Amino acid sequence: EKEIGKSLDGFKRFLKHSDVFKPSFVGKNNLYKLFVCRSLSLLAEGGRLGFITPMAVLGDEQARGIRQKIISGGTFEAIEAFPQKDNPAKRVFKDAKLSTSILVYRRSAKSAIRSRPFVSRVHPANLISIDSPSLKLTVKDIPLYDPSNLTITSCSQEDWNLAVRIMESGNFQRLGDVCTSYQGEVNETTDRDFLSEDHTNGRLVLRGSNITLYALREASQGKSLHLNEKAFLDGRGENSKAMHSRQARIGFQRSSPQNNFRRIIACPIPAGEFCFDTISYVPYPDCKIPPLVLLVLLNSKLLDWYFRLGSTNSKVNEYQFNNLPCPILASNRHLDDIDQIISDIQQRQLDNAFELLEPHLLKGPFSLEIAGVLDLVAKRIIDIERDRGEISKRNRSALAEESQAYQIFVDRILFAMAGVTEVEAVGLKKRLDDMM
Repeated sequence: EKEIGKSLDGFKRFLKHSDVFKPSFVGKNNLYKLFVCRSLSLLAEGGRLGFITPMAVLGDEQARGIRQKIISGGTFEAIEAFPQKDNPAKRVFKDAKLSTSILVYRRSAKSAIRSRPFVSRVHPANLISIDSPSLKLTVKDIPLYDPSNLTITSCSQEDWNLAVRIMESGNFQRLGDVCTSYQGEVNETTDRDFLSEDHTNGRLVLRGSNITLYALREASQGKSLHLNEKAFLDGRGENSKAMHSRQARIGFQRSSPQNNFRRIIACPIPAGEFCFDTISYVPYPDCKIPPLVLLVLLNSKLLDWYFRLGSTNSKVNEYQFNNLPCPILASNRHLDDIDQIISDIQQRQLDNAFELLEPHLLKGPFSLEIAGVLDLVAKRIIDIERDRGEISKRNRSALAEESQAYQIFVDRILFAMAGVTEVEAVGLKKRLDDMM
């Protein structure tokens, strides 16, 4: 409509009433989704199609209906993914800043064909290379990573096998089962009448760049805007999202580039603060695990790695948050040496503390006292990072040296709970670095 300058209401009504195009009506529509739907409807039994599409078709929620349609009627024969979009010389279309994929699909009702494995490869630039990380799976395997969104991961076989093993162990659940996340309560466009650059107008509204690892800091980009709190809240119900500002929250950046040093960056947000929708958050009352345990999970290598496997854009969306792994905790398990573990942590004897913890990290559900350990360590990191004060944008990608020691301790605990050996953890960290 924007490009041709006239209404397409009639065409859109036709699309919405057509069974052919129904799978495209999940979230925001896009022309490529319509072409895929039409092509699928034209295929004969055994027929094939190949398309160059945005990489969003592999994982974005708005393409979920397309993936469901594809999986229900046949199988992939090949997937080539090209996530690079920031470097014009390396992306598929020089003039289009867009992660891209090539799909080859075969329509078939025969179980023998639908059960055949296909190869999905992810390429670092705009060339297809047989040496690029590849993954062999079948359409029946796709729900193992994300059963609700049917994300088709772009990762190595090692990463896939490890991700599936973690979630099939019985030691982990999905984060969405224990937490509810929300997008920031203030929208810079629709709520502009309540906003002003005048600092006397009200409270500064936090934006994504205020969120750093474990600490709120001065925004590194975007202009400072202040909210007329009284006018903004006037007439809104006590249970509305606008009232979340009255609660302490765990906040995380809703957007980060795919080549960023981390995709998930989280910190506590005290009660009384307002957030733009470039921040997502979990209010403490909407968290069934200790909130600071959620914080260390979000800032862990384990969850950053798991998230990257299925990410096809720069957003950290609610459906992706809900799919992240979370250890299952139980209140009926006691650690006999918990006092010594706490003492070792307080004295920064973290290797000793881990040795005492390790036997209790092998099989879930895990003791709530382990959650208490993670809570204690989170408080230590928060204090250290807060005491650093304002730091340069470049230095925000790294914790203070003392904080990093505690973070390594946290990562060791979470890897052990996930059944990831030290050798596997080294390989995972290397592959994680290669994703950036």
